[in-house]
Amino acid sequence: MREKIRTSGSLKVIVYDEHNNIKDEHYYKNLVTQAGKAYLAARAVGNTIAVMNYMAVGSSNVAPLESQTALGSELGRVQLDDAASTHNTVAWIATFPAGIGTGTLREVGIFNSANGGSMMNKAQINIVKDVSDTIVITWNLDIL
Repeated sequence: MREKIRTSGSLKVIVYDEHNNIKDEHYYKNLVTQAGKAYLAARAVGNTIAVMNYMAVGSSNVAPLESQTALGSELGRVQLDDAASTHNTVAWIATFPAGIGTGTLREVGIFNSANGGSMMNKAQINIVKDVSDTIVITWNLDIL
């Protein structure tokens, strides 16, 4: 008998205006990169690799590929607000405050470093974030 582990990820992006009113809400699917799969395997046998603790947004409109190791054109990166696992689901939450990651956002990824690092997941998005807007991204990864 041969088993195959699959992953399925999705993210919710909420855009808030300067008065904390919801302007927009979007849902997207993600792709786990080859580096992300290698990261999962390495973390299963040890903890010498830094945990995924950062999320970044960018403006490149290139579709996600498993071979990608970085965003095409990063506009901002923040440390996660929260990261937790429950059963077979990992959840990450990040807030991009006013002035961080501003512009037309076309990509988002999860990383294990404040600069560079391994990119575990990538998603293609389409969000306009004004300079006074805040976005909150909730990203779930199910390991099936």
